[in-house]
Amino acid sequence: MPARASLATLLALAPGLALAHGDQPQILDIAFPGAFPGEAWALSDNQGIFAVGEAGTRWLCEDAIEPAAGVRAVATLDASRWILSTEVQLWRTDDGGCSFRGLPGLLAGHRARLLSAHPDHPDELVVATDTLGRDNDVYRTTDGGRTWQPAGLAVPGQFTSLLRATARPDRLYVVHERGVARSDDGGQTFRPFKPGPAELDASPLEFSVLATSPVDADVLLAAVERFDTIVLRSPDAGETWLQVAEIPDFPLQAAFSAGGDEALINGLFAGFYRSDDGGRTFAPAPRSVDRLGCLRRAPDGDRLWACTQVFFGGPWVAGYSDDFGERFTPALARFDDASRWRCPAGRAGRACCQHLCPGQPPGGVCEGQAPAPGPTCGAAGGRRGCPTRRRWTPQPRTRPRATPPPRRCRRGRRAAGRRPLRRGRRRPPARRRPPDARPRRDARPAGDAIPGLGAGGDEGCRAAPGGGAWGWLLLLGWARKKRRHPAKFA
Repeated sequence: MPARASLATLLALAPGLALAHGDQPQILDIAFPGAFPGEAWALSDNQGIFAVGEAGTRWLCEDAIEPAAGVRAVATLDASRWILSTEVQLWRTDDGGCSFRGLPGLLAGHRARLLSAHPDHPDELVVATDTLGRDNDVYRTTDGGRTWQPAGLAVPGQFTSLLRATARPDRLYVVHERGVARSDDGGQTFRPFKPGPAELDASPLEFSVLATSPVDADVLLAAVERFDTIVLRSPDAGETWLQVAEIPDFPLQAAFSAGGDEALINGLFAGFYRSDDGGRTFAPAPRSVDRLGCLRRAPDGDRLWACTQVFFGGPWVAGYSDDFGERFTPALARFDDASRWRCPAGRAGRACCQHLCPGQPPGGVCEGQAPAPGPTCGAAGGRRGCPTRRRWTPQPRTRPRATPPPRRCRRGRRAAGRRPLRRGRRRPPARRRPPDARPRRDARPAGDAIPGLGAGGDEGCRAAPGGGAWGWLLLLGWARKKRRHPAKFA
């Protein structure tokens, strides 16, 4: 991470720094599901989804998926079928969010936080995995997630950015730890390109794609995160680059207006940088709300959506602007203004969420409501119909356990002849022996095994007489010297 990162920035941006599961949630991103026009879904780090619409806000708790799942992206095939990417794995629901199951097949066990749906073909999706210890790739499906085809990148590192061009949905940009690439066929094949101009010598670890023009798919904004974040613009889909701004903040969000003539860049602490020439030049601009994040433009107009972190001084959870960032109107003032997701009895979306309150940790009391009886979802013993954290279970042994090896005492200790010394009793000082005396028969080098003792623990070990370890070191030094200079010892 660049050296300019301060403690305040880390606290405000890092999703892994949430205090506890379900405590002090933070909004990480805003999504616009195609099956729910007019709604903006705020994705939190530890409390699931807050669907903000004209009729109010609905809340789908994270425990309905899996405790501490961490929702990162969502794609809706229709009102009932969704695919979610989380910190754990990919999930699918066929009943509108009331129950979830992990995706089987090629993506089973993969973690994928980057997900993009085709706006014109709901069953076509692309995910980029970032699983540790496995080769990662871009996977594409055209049948709603039943089958997946890899693009063949086989990257040993993680994917960090995935962006779909608004004006040309078949064009995709991806960034991973080894490079950057572009696809013009919806994610079937990719070809690499340079992360910025050659004189900048940017690394893929510093590079990220920000936004594309809604009227020209070749116009691309990107960022190189260094001591000051360098904003780049490409007029030809990444073939050539031009530096257009330098902003002392990271990470940045960017959005174009629906006509493509205006562009807005937002930094959590640096504020707004506005462009009136399609992103060719940027200048600082006033921002009416401090600590603004999650800047996104709705796909059906010029409405900008954003979020603030209410537990770190933000005035509201989610809001929107109809004048391209001049003024913002709160759409969700507090987390506890949301109502629970409606699910039938016996489904996880109801059984796991009815004992939780939005914006509060497990055990909190909802405002104006009495706490529901019974344990929260995922508590000890679980609750029927609710997912719980997967735990490792020992497998039955197919072979008999072998005889344990003889116990080894710690270095500087040896086996006691009769019984261990009691805790708290002062050890008697070791009796010094004259240098020319013969060593005791039971003296052993430090760390040597003592036959006949059980495995594990240090019971029965006491301090070995001094001098044994030094004698072995002297002997070893003499042997090495004789090996290097054999003529002196002939």
